[in-house]
Amino acid sequence: MKKWNSLTLNQQKEVLICTNIFLFFTIFGVIFIALKMPIYLIFWTFYLAILGLLDYAYLIYRKKAIFNKITTIKELLDIPLTEMRMVIQGTRFDLMNWDFKNTPISRKNLFRLEEYMEDRYFLAFHERYKKEVAEQKLAEKQATENGLTEIAEQE
Repeated sequence: MKKWNSLTLNQQKEVLICTNIFLFFTIFGVIFIALKMPIYLIFWTFYLAILGLLDYAYLIYRKKAIFNKITTIKELLDIPLTEMRMVIQGTRFDLMNWDFKNTPISRKNLFRLEEYMEDRYFLAFHERYKKEVAEQKLAEKQATENGLTEIAEQE
């Protein structure tokens, strides 16, 4: 389990929202039980409470994977932050740097950015994004850049 301080502000906000959803519907479920409401209402409220918990689990695991995918494509295709800002329709203060801890980006913008980056990857390499293939291409690119700098230093 992650510690609260290790989460970004945006993640902390989303965790609080998911927790509030869970508590809200759990309290309604308990109230419905106390008032002897029909059983389908009780199941419905607990179902919605469980959806709040699932949303929280999604937040923790999936967001990091999407962020890493975008980072790999960004480094592979040399996409600048200004272009990424344009995609999320943000100002120059919305996306100052690109690292997981310090980048406050909403899920909506993260999904929009992921879709854009996948399209750029497809246009560049004529194949769908696969993590292993992309990491191999990135390693090859970095090796070529390192080789070029070594050649330049020798001359």
